Amino acid sequence: MGAWHTQTIIYKHGHLSFKTIEYQMQDVGALGYNQRTVEVTYITPWFMITEEHDLTKKNSVPWFKIDKEVNELGIKYP
Repeated sequence: MGAWHTQTIIYKHGHLSFKTIEYQMQDVGALGYNQRTVEVTYITPWFMITEEHDLTKKNSVPWFKIDKEVNELGIKYP
C-alpha cells in the first residue's frame, strides 16, 4: 500500500491556519482506493499529525468550508 494523498481540503480552521479537514485517498493497486476524512495538523510542510474526523459531529471550533480541490493522485474524472 502507498501513502495517503489529499484529494480535497474540505475545511480550514478559523483561528489556526495550520489545521485543516481533508478528504484523502490511498491507492491499493488492483483493489482500487481506500478513503478517509481526517483532521490534519501541519507541524512543518513535511511533518503532519492526522486523526480520524467525523463530519457529522458538531464542533464549537470555527471551521470554514473551502472545498479546495488538490487531487494529489492525479485522478481524471469524467
